[in-house]
Amino acid sequence: MTRPSSRRPRRRVAQKKTRRVIRVLTEGEITEPQYLTAWARRNRSHVRLEISDRGLTPKALVDRARGHVRRNRPTKRRTPDYDEIWCVFDTDEHPNLPQAVEEARLGGIEVAVSNPCFELWLVLRSRANRSHRSPPGAAAVRRTEALPQQGDSTRRSEQAHRHLRDRETARNRPH
Repeated sequence: MTRPSSRRPRRRVAQKKTRRVIRVLTEGEITEPQYLTAWARRNRSHVRLEISDRGLTPKALVDRARGHVRRNRPTKRRTPDYDEIWCVFDTDEHPNLPQAVEEARLGGIEVAVSNPCFELWLVLRSRANRSHRSPPGAAAVRRTEALPQQGDSTRRSEQAHRHLRDRETARNRPH
């Protein structure tokens, strides 16, 4: 007969992985949130995404983000609500874009600026683009081939959403 051991059996203690919480404010109301939500679903094991404000100009987004940062400061009794804060916007025709980017940088806010627009970035990510340089104006030609004119935001969003469905192809392309 074996003697009872005084040692307890070694069991692995379950460790819960902590997920980074990222708060995102977007200029777009449809396309950017749809893409970012799909990205968050794919990466849900280590990221939780909160999309809080949408449909504002870059300057207004940065101002709102600065408000979030002020309210999110850790205290003795409270931990921060999120780990990172991002503003996502297009270059479009915004007169205060450089000022907004600089204010974000000074406020510790991350910025993702797509030039000329987020929808074009989606199109280019879903197609095979083998050259690293293009002749002047080639981006504008590709944009008009792939997306409806800038004024028709509903059609642009629908077409961009079609490109979102081909996420596997886009995910395997270099950034």
